[in-house]
Amino acid sequence: MERPFPEEAILRHLYAFFAARLPAEALGRFETQKPANLLTNSMEALDLVLYLEEKLGVELPLDKIGPAVASQTFGALAGEIQRQLGGGETRKAA
Repeated sequence: MERPFPEEAILRHLYAFFAARLPAEALGRFETQKPANLLTNSMEALDLVLYLEEKLGVELPLDKIGPAVASQTFGALAGEIQRQLGGGETRKAA
C-alpha cells in the first residue's frame, strides 16, 4: 500500500520552508543537512512544524517530530514524518 505522504513530497515542503528564508547556497546538499544547523532558535523549529502541518493538512506528533528536527538530516526527517503519518494520520479539522 502506498503511503499517503511520499518522502519526496515531504522533502519538497521542507525545502520550500527554508528556501523562503535562506539563500540558495545555504541549501546545497539539502537532503543530507540537519534542520538544526539551519534553524536559529526553537521558535523557528516550531514554525517549521506548523508549516508542515498546514501544507500536509495533518497534526504532527511533536513528541516524535521535535527530536527528529533537532537530530536528523532532512532526508531522515522526511522518512520519520512519513512513518508517523503512515500509521494512521490524523487530519486537521477544517
